[in-house]
Amino acid sequence: MTVFRVAAHALIEHGGRVLVVRRSARNGYRPLHWDLPGGGVEVGETVEAALLREIGEETGLAVAVDGPLYVHSKLSELPRRQWVQLVYGCRLVGPAAALRLDPEEHDCAVWVERSAAGLDVDRLARLEGEVMPYLAAFAGRGR
Repeated sequence: MTVFRVAAHALIEHGGRVLVVRRSARNGYRPLHWDLPGGGVEVGETVEAALLREIGEETGLAVAVDGPLYVHSKLSELPRRQWVQLVYGCRLVGPAAALRLDPEEHDCAVWVERSAAGLDVDRLARLEGEVMPYLAAFAGRGR
């Protein structure tokens, strides 16, 4: 049986920049990959509630959720698993200085320039580490 999962990710904007985080070397899934804060939607949870929960757990930041920006269907793990990854626009409503990372999950955070497409693709390419496939697709680096 195929496991079907939904994940929500936050494009958190502040001062014309957006937050990207790097998964730590200790992270069991795609270590040292750049990602947006977020994660899996649990059964009985709305996408927005999951997004706020994950942002709080991963960054400690307070945000307002504006709405969906992008949908990525990950079919590469079929027939074992299928993912749908949603990117939501969010605004920082608390201080950026409140950012705190859980070292088990993320080891680095960077604010990158926002472009019309979503992210500064050149800046992402210069960061040390790989970029999560859904994020690369969203940023226009390929699918």
